Amino acid sequence: MDDICSGKAVNLYCPLTGAPLTLGRESNLHPFVDEALSILGDLALQGGILCQCGHGEMDVELYPDRLELVCSRCRSRLTIPMAAEGNLTDLKTVERILRSFHKE
Repeated sequence: MDDICSGKAVNLYCPLTGAPLTLGRESNLHPFVDEALSILGDLALQGGILCQCGHGEMDVELYPDRLELVCSRCRSRLTIPMAAEGNLTDLKTVERILRSFHKE
């Protein structure tokens, strides 16, 4: 608890997915993630993200080097790399994400 109150970054992990969660000023997420989330949010609002099962509601799992969109109906997922600026540049050109998900 002292670390949380001190303002230092505290790395926590989801017990189900292992996804990192960070509290504090620092983050282990790539700097492009915020902009990528904004782009994906805009696409979703326009109906531009659709799973192969026909469902358009997605959960987003955040990782230090990627985002994963997970269909809330069938749990298929799409990995979006965020390790380089080129990944963000590519995402900016996407108008629609369709049938790109895979089942695990």
